[in-house]
Amino acid sequence: MSQPADKIRLYEAAKVSDFHKTPEKSGSADYSINHAGSKLRDYARWLDENNDLTIGALDVLVNNIVGAGIQVDPQITTRRGETIPRANERLRELWDDWSRRADITGELTIEEAQRLACRTWLRDGETFAEHIDGGVRPNRNRVVPYSVRLLESDWLPFEKIQDRSNTQASIVHGVEKDADGIPTAYHFYTELGDPRYIRYSTNMETRRVPAERVEHLKFARRINQTRGVTVFSGVINRLDDIKDAEDSERIAMRVAAAWTAAIIRNPEMLGTNLKSWETEDGDIDDRFKNRYLEMSPGMVWDNLLPGEDIKAIGLDRPNTNLIEFLADQHRRIAAGIGVSASSLTKNYNGTYSAQRQELVEQKPQYDRLRNQFVSQFLRPIYERFVFWAVESGAFALPRNARPETLARADYRAPGMPWIDPKKEMEADAVAVTNGFKSRHMVVRERGYDPAIVDQQLQADMFAVSQNQPSEEMPDEEPDE
Repeated sequence: MSQPADKIRLYEAAKVSDFHKTPEKSGSADYSINHAGSKLRDYARWLDENNDLTIGALDVLVNNIVGAGIQVDPQITTRRGETIPRANERLRELWDDWSRRADITGELTIEEAQRLACRTWLRDGETFAEHIDGGVRPNRNRVVPYSVRLLESDWLPFEKIQDRSNTQASIVHGVEKDADGIPTAYHFYTELGDPRYIRYSTNMETRRVPAERVEHLKFARRINQTRGVTVFSGVINRLDDIKDAEDSERIAMRVAAAWTAAIIRNPEMLGTNLKSWETEDGDIDDRFKNRYLEMSPGMVWDNLLPGEDIKAIGLDRPNTNLIEFLADQHRRIAAGIGVSASSLTKNYNGTYSAQRQELVEQKPQYDRLRNQFVSQFLRPIYERFVFWAVESGAFALPRNARPETLARADYRAPGMPWIDPKKEMEADAVAVTNGFKSRHMVVRERGYDPAIVDQQLQADMFAVSQNQPSEEMPDEEPDE
């Protein structure tokens, strides 16, 4: 007799048994975030302050996503598609000058702001950039009247929730949305200071900032997720367990380093043979009273009582299996975070092919995160900067320029690291020669500006030509 079709199609993993755990119902993305609250964020911050593996993982991610700072190269073109060097150079000069004091406090350059924003985004799960437009007080001493206020996730209260019972707008974890779920405003705390103290104070006032003035860079794993979640969400327990294991192992190693021994006594042998160590008065020989056994290299103890034995304590450390165990755990952590295992552990003992394969497989992950960082953080900032550069009169668009290309730019990522420079340079040369790549494309992949490279090459060629002797100059001075 055949089984019903619905029984045959039943997933075996969904069957409940004594040996199979049944996960709790997760609900929507916002429900999961609401259940976790700020616990994941606070724990990730604690790891970033106290766990060397977490610090290294964040350093690797930030270095491969933004490096020393993603460079912006304006690409204004004419209606024929030709670049306009003078206009691009003028806009680049304004950007470089503005970049020295990018944030509203004037303390951060755009490169430092990128690194801090990227680290905060990955560690906390999200970060915010508020546009400070026009001639407001902090912008009055700037050539381009525009700056950015960087905000951590603490400034947007999880507790601020409002349903659509009385209005078409709803507020989910501090984010106001319309009927289609599109963010329309963000409700930040009004006071400047540590939000932790604001949260427990009587002042819970918030200010409503329209969504067009806020960039919300968040790390999301699910669709329609309002708030971000830390990149360490799946490996926090493993990181915590490894830290506890390493702490315990270090304590055991310290005990082993202070080598200790214990005297083990056999009660039966002591009771039988103790008479032989007594004096005529029935007392124990003075040699075995208040004994002081000094430990020294190569020593031999010859004054043990019958039934006594020496047992060393703590000589089984360090644990010979610890390195292999930690290596396996580190690979799992690297997979969960999205970094290469060799970069995470700083262990590069591998062949060229193995390292190259790891780099090739990891590069799409870094590129994906970089594209998200550029599209949700850096590009909106640059486009806003260009708008206010034109609005303030600091930059004038040439007549022959296409207006659509005014804010167009090339965002140069960190250069591709070398593994075997000779092999990789030969491969790039073959690709350029056969037309699979342009020379400028290769230069950009290495993180350089082709225009600057061309200028320096021309300067080098001119310097070489100036140092060469003239063909008309005789080799020897003529005789008088």
